[in-house]
Amino acid sequence: MIVQITNRHNRVYNVQQHSVVDRAFGSGIYQVGSLRYLRKLVPRARRIVDVGANVGTNTIEYATWAQNVEAFECSDITYQLLLQNIAANRQRQGGKPWYPYSALDITGTITTHKTALMDQCATAYVNHREAGLADFVRYDSGDQACTTATIDSYNWNDVDIIKADTEGTEWLVIQGAKQTIEQCRPVVEVEFWNWEKRLGLHNQQMLDYFKSIDYVQTNNAGDTIAWDAHGRWNKALARAAGQKNSAMDRFFIPREML
Repeated sequence: MIVQITNRHNRVYNVQQHSVVDRAFGSGIYQVGSLRYLRKLVPRARRIVDVGANVGTNTIEYATWAQNVEAFECSDITYQLLLQNIAANRQRQGGKPWYPYSALDITGTITTHKTALMDQCATAYVNHREAGLADFVRYDSGDQACTTATIDSYNWNDVDIIKADTEGTEWLVIQGAKQTIEQCRPVVEVEFWNWEKRLGLHNQQMLDYFKSIDYVQTNNAGDTIAWDAHGRWNKALARAAGQKNSAMDRFFIPREML
């Protein structure tokens, strides 16, 4: 069942009832700490690639400051909700801004792609979990066939931010974006949740890659994270390291930007 939620910022989301999305989006802007950090790092973003756009919570906010947003979502149901939410929020006015001295108006161009970004252009399968929230893709089998592509196959030369939240295939996404990353040197946000293990992947390889091209790894408070911290960096570990924020979301930042 699809329900509509309006939060205190006057954002409206169509979501599947009783999903994690339903519970998480009802109060404020989802992952607002990470959004603020990205906007501070790249206040005039030319192009943001949102890999795993889900129902559009990040996509919509990216378009309040980026010129272009590329939103990738491969699940049939979730993609339809993404389209609905983009359209609904273009009509909204008012609400409390989540970034100082800014507006909630969607000023950027949003292009949606019903495609899974991976490490090759092929056919794969979506596996559905948690009412459309935690869908992930694998090449061998699944619930729904989908087309895959790589970020590099789009030949963008103005990518300033890449966000990858794909429930375990993030390293595959990065492997398909190496040319873009090394040419454009974007900030890259990746979710770390240990989901990659079910696919036989290991995020230490991703960490080694970013280290090799002279990036720095931080959480959304700007705290540096060690290159051997490849598991889920939770709040308890963050406190033990004297850091205020957890690092479920990692930010890989070109050293020259800092």
